[in-house]
Amino acid sequence: LLVGTLDGRVSALEARTGDVLWSLDTGGGMVSSFQNDSSFGTIVPSLSGAILMMGRESGALQKLPASAQSLVEQSPFLAGDGSVYVGTKKSDVYLVDLDTGALEQAILSPARLGRGGAPTTSPEAS
Repeated sequence: LLVGTLDGRVSALEARTGDVLWSLDTGGGMVSSFQNDSSFGTIVPSLSGAILMMGRESGALQKLPASAQSLVEQSPFLAGDGSVYVGTKKSDVYLVDLDTGALEQAILSPARLGRGGAPTTSPEAS
């Protein structure tokens, strides 16, 4: 049984007992966020793709009328108050030996590499 966790780990579990057979740290969480300092509150992403706003004064969560996907597709996005929002989607692909958990190959997104292109890397090449 393969399990991915929000902290960026991929683990193989023994299906009957739940024992961890191996675990691989992919180097980053599956969800990232930032703390903004707006007069309205803090933007909070969710696993469903919804965007929530935590009110500065009340602390109440309010679902905003746009999803993370729609904002990324429309990026850069100019809000009614003059704020500009920029979003990106990043995907990394890992080839892992199912028996040992050894990383055989990684294809990292250009944004993760901080430069153009998404070259293939392998543990031997590093």
